[in-house]
Amino acid sequence: MFVYDLIPNGFIKGKILEISAGNEEWSSEFPPQLKSKHRDKFVSKNYLGIDLEPPRNNLLGIIKQDVLTYDPDTTFDTILMIDVIEHIPFEKWKVVFGKINSWLNPGGYLILSTPYNEPYVSPHPWNHCVFEINEKMISTFLHNADIKIYSHPYLLGTEEENKIWAFFRHVKRRLKNHPFLKYKLVVFWQKN
Repeated sequence: MFVYDLIPNGFIKGKILEISAGNEEWSSEFPPQLKSKHRDKFVSKNYLGIDLEPPRNNLLGIIKQDVLTYDPDTTFDTILMIDVIEHIPFEKWKVVFGKINSWLNPGGYLILSTPYNEPYVSPHPWNHCVFEINEKMISTFLHNADIKIYSHPYLLGTEEENKIWAFFRHVKRRLKNHPFLKYKLVVFWQKN
């Protein structure tokens, strides 16, 4: 199961913007959005995905765009940021959350996920910019957010997929001297 399946029905609605919607890791396979229970929302005319580098198999019609420079000519009812905030330097979070607030319609939802309290420092500047993200950091920018913490293997799917994924992820992280990611922070914030 991916983070998308943790989002309750009714939260993804109306005009949808997904920030960092693509991922080269799934460029040769089916996007996780289309494997989720919300797949119909991602193929509708109301969906817009942006990413610095859209995937090669761009089944979702993701456009090349940086969240820091994006200036849409519309507002949205739902904004998704699945595993992206940790890649944005903390000193730019105020700008990013300010933009999101201006793009989101009243009553609309921002839904984001991020690794929770991950202490790893990446040798690659594009990989992670912010580490050890916790509830307090998120609450600084998103007052009254509903913050949930999930055990990471829960996000993957069947028990067999969990075991296979966990084994290879463990090997990869050990080779790179990276601790195993245990928890995922998922945030639901509704604009007043």
